[in-house]
Amino acid sequence: MPEPAARRWTVQEFFAWQERQEARCERVGGVPVRPMAGARNVHDDIVVNLLAEFRTRLSGTPCLPFTGDGSIETLPGQIRRPDLGVDCGARDPNGLTAAEPRLVPGPDA
Repeated sequence: MPEPAARRWTVQEFFAWQERQEARCERVGGVPVRPMAGARNVHDDIVVNLLAEFRTRLSGTPCLPFTGDGSIETLPGQIRRPDLGVDCGARDPNGLTAAEPRLVPGPDA
């Protein structure tokens, strides 16, 4: 007998649940998914270097870089956590997603 389909969570349910978790997750297809973890040091070095460069180059603009602790909504209700990105929207200190993500490197960047 096939297993019943997993219940799809609302974005609000997902973020309320996420606040109580140690590891960061994404919301894909309405359900929580753990993103890949444990990248090599060279990957982390690239992310740190890009973050520092973005911060410098974006100085004086309304745009700010963000890390993998931030999130973006790639499709309605689909929450992803890129390694880094640039948000040019009004920054809500208590917000959970980028207001206007402008740059989000792809997985092969």
